[in-house]
Amino acid sequence: MSGSRWVWIAMLVLLASAAVSAEAASGAPGLTIGVPPRKLTVGDRLPVRITAQGGPGLLWGTPTVAVSGSGATWAVVQKPHPIPQAQPPAWDMVLVPLAVGKLALPSVSVSVRDARGSVSKVTADHLPEVTVASVLPPGGKIPPAPLDDPVGVRGFPWEWIPPVLAGLLPLALLGMFLWWRRKKRQRGTRERAVHVPPLDELRMALDRIGHQIGHRPLDEICDQLAASVRRFLKRRTGESAMEMTTFELTRLARQRGWPAGVQRGIQDALGLSDAVRFARRETAEEAVRAAVRAAGEAASELDELLTKLEAGTGAEGAA
Repeated sequence: MSGSRWVWIAMLVLLASAAVSAEAASGAPGLTIGVPPRKLTVGDRLPVRITAQGGPGLLWGTPTVAVSGSGATWAVVQKPHPIPQAQPPAWDMVLVPLAVGKLALPSVSVSVRDARGSVSKVTADHLPEVTVASVLPPGGKIPPAPLDDPVGVRGFPWEWIPPVLAGLLPLALLGMFLWWRRKKRQRGTRERAVHVPPLDELRMALDRIGHQIGHRPLDEICDQLAASVRRFLKRRTGESAMEMTTFELTRLARQRGWPAGVQRGIQDALGLSDAVRFARRETAEEAVRAAVRAAGEAASELDELLTKLEAGTGAEGAA
């Protein structure tokens, strides 16, 4: 073979090598999938590395993982995310196996744009396989664990205390306000009653009692009549008439020497009230009206007597 022929053969070999190198430099895009060697059971996390292949002029999208469907054997717990400054581009993701046995990784694809602007979809040609074991020990059946008691069944339900208190607090505040207003009204009524003279207070009470005759039960009316007469005697004489019986009050009237009309009026009013209230004696309404009038007349006569005595005592003291 002549030397010129060897020269031509060498040139052809060099050109072919250059063409192959150029094709490899700007080769078709592809994907490789890598997983670390490790033992897996159902539910373990498996890190996966996705690496792009191809020339530097390619623009890569984000990989997608085909795990949808009712019979899926993998679940994605961490979607593919790019590794910073990786050349060629690479992504990491985390999968979890849902079945046992020898499982191939799910299909991974990504869109890529070349220098001419055409877009193609690249899928990994080779998918690694991993062996996944069961979490249950081999052989035999494992009985299920007993059910736990429902939460909150045992012990005092402390969790209900804050909402119950929150609901009762407005009601408690409202009750305290109403109690305070009632006490204030009663205190004001008592203060006003103290400033009213005893005889005027009795006359107002007897007038109110007279209007109730015929409209309310007679025993209630007699209760009010007895209480009003006793309150007048207590305020006007200073005696503890509210705690004294009718016999004790009539004896007091005799001992003090009160006029016969006063003694008779006290006896008529209190005696009739005791007969109706305690002996349940049937009494006409007119008899109750007469007792009310007798109480008013006796009180007026006693007040006039005591006023004269007080005035005479004051005049003697002044002299």
